[in-house]
Amino acid sequence: MTDQLTEMSPLAFQQLAAALAIRSLGAKVQAYGTGRDGGRDFTSRGILQWSANDYARQDFWDGYTVFQVKKKETLAATPSVNATWLIREILAELDTWTDPDGSRGEAPDYLVFVSNVPLTPVPATGGLDLLHEKVSEHLRRLKASDKEDPPDKKARAALARRIRAWHVWDGNQMWSLLDAYPEIRRGYRGLLTAGDVLATLRTDSLPDTDLEDALRRHAMGRLIADRYIYFDEAGADVADKTQLQDIVIDLPVVGSDLTAERMILRHVVEHGERNLRAGGALVPARRHIVVAAGPGNGKSTVSRFLAQIYRTAMLDSSSLVTAHATVASGVRTACGRLRVPMPTNRRWPLRIDLAEYAARYSGEKESTLLRWVAEKVNETSALGDVKAHHMDSWLRRWPWLLILDGLDEVTSAIVRRRLVQDIEAFVADADAADADVLMVVTTRPTGYDEAIDPESFERLNLARLSPSQALAYGSLVTGVRLRDEAERLRLVLARLKDAVENETLRLLMQTPLQVLILTFVLESTANLPTDRYGLFDHYYDTVFRRETNKSNDLSRLLQQHKPHVEALHELVGFELQCRSERADGAMASMTLPELEGLVRQILQPVGFDVDGDDATVVQGILNAATLRLVLLAPRPDEGIGFELRSLQELMAARYLTSASDTLLPALRVAAPNPHWRNTWMFAAGRVFAGSDERLRTGMVDLVGQLDKDASGRLAEILPIGPTLALDLVDDGLARSFPNHQEALLRQGMGSLGEPRPDALGIARALVRAADESHRLRVIVANGLRSALSASEPTASSAAEVCQCIGPAVAELGLADDLRGLATVQADQVGRSAATFPERGDLELEAASLAGPAHESRLRAAAKELLDMSDRQHPEAFAAVYEVLSDLETAIALELALETVGDSDLIAEIRDHVLPRILRSPVGSELRRLLQGA
Repeated sequence: MTDQLTEMSPLAFQQLAAALAIRSLGAKVQAYGTGRDGGRDFTSRGILQWSANDYARQDFWDGYTVFQVKKKETLAATPSVNATWLIREILAELDTWTDPDGSRGEAPDYLVFVSNVPLTPVPATGGLDLLHEKVSEHLRRLKASDKEDPPDKKARAALARRIRAWHVWDGNQMWSLLDAYPEIRRGYRGLLTAGDVLATLRTDSLPDTDLEDALRRHAMGRLIADRYIYFDEAGADVADKTQLQDIVIDLPVVGSDLTAERMILRHVVEHGERNLRAGGALVPARRHIVVAAGPGNGKSTVSRFLAQIYRTAMLDSSSLVTAHATVASGVRTACGRLRVPMPTNRRWPLRIDLAEYAARYSGEKESTLLRWVAEKVNETSALGDVKAHHMDSWLRRWPWLLILDGLDEVTSAIVRRRLVQDIEAFVADADAADADVLMVVTTRPTGYDEAIDPESFERLNLARLSPSQALAYGSLVTGVRLRDEAERLRLVLARLKDAVENETLRLLMQTPLQVLILTFVLESTANLPTDRYGLFDHYYDTVFRRETNKSNDLSRLLQQHKPHVEALHELVGFELQCRSERADGAMASMTLPELEGLVRQILQPVGFDVDGDDATVVQGILNAATLRLVLLAPRPDEGIGFELRSLQELMAARYLTSASDTLLPALRVAAPNPHWRNTWMFAAGRVFAGSDERLRTGMVDLVGQLDKDASGRLAEILPIGPTLALDLVDDGLARSFPNHQEALLRQGMGSLGEPRPDALGIARALVRAADESHRLRVIVANGLRSALSASEPTASSAAEVCQCIGPAVAELGLADDLRGLATVQADQVGRSAATFPERGDLELEAASLAGPAHESRLRAAAKELLDMSDRQHPEAFAAVYEVLSDLETAIALELALETVGDSDLIAEIRDHVLPRILRSPVGSELRRLLQGA
């Protein structure tokens, strides 16, 4: 037996109960949030006036009232079974409240039990009367006491006598209240079937009577369009596609509470079960979510499947046929496998590619997110006339899930800031419309410079896969890929298990993409590299060998022209990485004529007659690229490119490192830019994988000197070198070179001086380094001690990192003795607190350091920084950018900020001012260095 109350999640039911209590009994009812509540789901102090349709035994209560929610997960077909369950729950609560040794705290004067269990109202024999009889009898026994009783029984009786009255809202009463207060019921419309509400849109006076059909068509169309994941995205045959739900996994997340116990899909669905209208009962302040994760962590795959879950939940399964029904059934099966509950708050889902949105609307002056939503609906509507104001009406009447995927794909600081403003404006408009909206934004951590409204959005970081999770995912995807090849499947799974047991190789199995690539490589060899660059490079070689082993024209072309095909991949990767710096933010690709130009650029200098006898070579390469040329493949926009951004970045890194004389200058140019960060890491990996010790030493020196003479990006107070050094240590690329590894780790300890640091990220890198050797552990311990002994903000930042060491050790599954690093103490001898001028003195400090010709400019820049707002557009810092563009004034401003020493101000500058500088395109300068152009 089930009903819509039972289908609700426990949290959603509690929220509904609180809303009804507040509406029917008044604002004195105080609802609590999630977490331990001491048996108090919501409470009231003072007079409660009961209405005539309640089962109350008196007209009003005056005292301390506690409400407790008792939701039965599944209702039995026999009403007496449900009634017995509720009676047991209430009796147990009474025993707990009257326990003199309990931890509940203040005992209530009155108790109200709220449940989804419907109690039959038959006099004498029904569940309602039975419950009243059993509970009243139990309370009488608890209250009974005489002078001969032991002290604990007397104490229990005293507590029981404190309870003057009690009351139950059963399932029937809940439905009566929903009927009595229709505005509450309308607030939970997602609890109804999609057909119920979609069919009543006309009675709701929506301006477009065809909106029902358009929205249903959109959900059904996307259910089919997003059903596949193509393993050709990782180098397999184009025809090798499988259902997304067959290979998706839930991923661990770490939030502000520093625990990795939550899983992202389950968390979002459970969070979305609430009514998220601003100001509602039990609504958390941060209602929306930012999912941050590095390359290949599965952000986009999770976002796609999350939309599929909600499409399946919204559409009535009984009305689906053929392919739609098959996909929906598969989604439900996957949710069962992943232990993700199907939503009962059936939000209408829409997933938006932010790079695509930015390319379409980057030049608009007003917020256009709702207009873009209408355009996406129109793509699957035969009507083609759904407007933004129609979607606004839908927003007011039905709960939404809006997934905004790939903020990190938008590289221009100005466009990114505009996107953030659009997102925040949408939230404000939804709140003003009293809409129930859940927004989920995905990004890379290095692409999250401009924090979206931290008061409304909770940031969740996808944690690294544990060895057991990596093995489970690798086994899953391999089983799907090789389902018809039993012997290869057995071989790969055996090698995968061996790899998981290897502590060094575990470092290459921390993201879904790494695990997937590892399984491809394991098909051809059991000898694996020990660093990330080596893994991806082996992957390219594996795919290349696979293609050359086939008996077709492409294999012959690859065998004959291997160096030129590799050179083409590298050049295309570099050009597309440069192209994706453009303001539109779209995923870069190139046309076939552009690709032909690059092929000619590669072949002609080595003697090919590209317009004569060798024209067929050019045409053969182009023909292959229109299907698949190793990792190059057609893109949806009819261009040619890489389907995974990480593969584009890999090839761009190979191009950057193709000539030793330009390698280090090019890496110096690219290092500060977040858009090039993953490319830079791949390039560093190639340097350390090579045989040139001079280049390795040069790379370490480059990192150490990176922030010298870089006042234009305020490098003295906001250095980049320590973060890069720690990233290199964490990547494991220097593991075979202890001297370089130790030097990089010492440089990386400088990250502890950063204000408002990524404490958990730093702690992860430090404990993993400390786990490798005693020497490295000593460096980490000494670095922490030195930082804790330093002045602010270094001491506070180091303390934050120390607090994260325990969670980092647990997340990474490392030895417990590493937790001792969290107990490192500061050296007290000679320690003194640094004193700084007040923040407001920045303008005076800047003016005193500037010559007469620059004083007004420095004052203007200082004033902009002091007036900084989290929501300001980059153009609001015009004077600051002008000052930083000139070396003399940049040094003066840097010195002034260093003198003032306000860590909060410096952190705000890092988050709101520097992104535009750091993201300034460097492609042209790199091209000049590498090509002499």
